[in-house]
Formats: sequence, structure tokens, C-alpha cells
Amino acid sequence: RLRASEALESWEQLHRSEVVRSVLRYAATSGQNRQAMRPDVWYRWFVGTQEVWVSSQRESSKIQPTDANEARLRQAFAAYLPLADARQADALVDALLDWQDADDLVRLQGAEADWYLQRDLAPPTNRPFSSLCEIQKVRGVLPELFWGDPLAEAIRQWEQASVQGVSDIMETERRSLVDLLTVVKSKAERLTILIPLTGSTYEVAVVVGRPGSEGWVVADRCHGFVMSGFLAP
Repeated sequence: RLRASEALESWEQLHRSEVVRSVLRYAATSGQNRQAMRPDVWYRWFVGTQEVWVSSQRESSKIQPTDANEARLRQAFAAYLPLADARQADALVDALLDWQDADDLVRLQGAEADWYLQRDLAPPTNRPFSSLCEIQKVRGVLPELFWGDPLAEAIRQWEQASVQGVSDIMETERRSLVDLLTVVKSKAERLTILIPLTGSTYEVAVVVGRPGSEGWVVADRCHGFVMSGFLAP
């Protein structure tokens, strides 16, 4: 029974990976169709019988979590993240910058190696983030802050568009770290792919890159699982 369960789980994982690859192949080979997709608008597709939600964004609209962008980060976090106050936004920025800087000096509300090691956590790398997913290791980065609930936003947009049209879609007032930030410096596009699973759980795949002659050239990718507060379990 255990082996059967493991085999089923492996098959489902393989199936979801193929769904993501299919979306990327379509995006890479269907330039005209991709250009017709409005940035920041969610589209509901089916890959075979699998429902997927897809959104494209320009990576240049994101913020790199660096010292040079410190003021911009504090402003964006206070304005868009579901935080109690500006102090929490400042603490999050301090922790993100402490993770990357080469010294052991702790910013006012940040954290260096000692804080992580005392909690049996991996210490800061003292270098720029290698991927979006690495940001999840930073002090104060909870899953709900990192991922948000993009499927709830997708469904909200879909319902609004069915009544008012795509051109009248209102931007969400709340966002997430994965939506606000980037670790890619070069010109790139982002595809966010949502795959509903059972109950209120769904998989999120964020793929940053650009279309190439032989497929999607990936510069960064991050995936995880989210429980939506919008869907009934």
C-alpha cells in the first residue's frame, strides 16, 4: 500500500512537471499569442484535462532586494504586503539585506548568522540571492508573505473580467514577496503557473526567462504549494 501511494505521488508530480513544460513550450513557440496576453492578467487554460492558470509579467517591473533599492523596498513592503505596520516592513527589509551583505553587523531589525544558528537554521550566504526561493530562508519570511494567494487573485480577476471585461480589471491592493521581487538582472519575462490540486491546495511555479529558438531559456524558477483561503477545502 505504501509503495502504491509513493508511485501515485511520483506519477502526479511527473504529470504536473509535464504540464509546466507544456505551458513553457507554448509560450516559447507562440510569440504572437504570448504578446496578445496582457501583463498581470490571469488566463485560465487547460492542458489536456488539467486546469491551469497562467499570468505573464515583465521582470523589469520587479524590485531587486539590494542596498541600492532599500528605500523602494521599504515603501513597497509597507504599501502592498499584509503587515501590521511600517516597522514590520522595515524589519523584513533589514533581514533581506543582512542575508546578503558580507559583514556580521546586524541592522537595526535584521539578523546575521548567530540568529539563524541559534535556531538550527541555515545561516546567511553573504552574497546576492541566487533564486527567488532562497528568500524563503530569511528571518520573517512566512509562507503567506512569500507566496500570498495568487489563485484567489486569479479567480477574482476572472470573475471581474466576465462582468466588466479584461480592460477594466482592477489591480489587487495586496501582493506578495514573490510578486514584488526579482533576483534576475538581465531582461526577462516571468510566467506564473498555478495548478489546482485537491481541496484548497494548489501548486505555484514561477519561471523567469525568455523564449529561445529551442524553448524557454530559464534564468530562475521557484515552485511551492499554497492553500487558498478562497477555495473551500
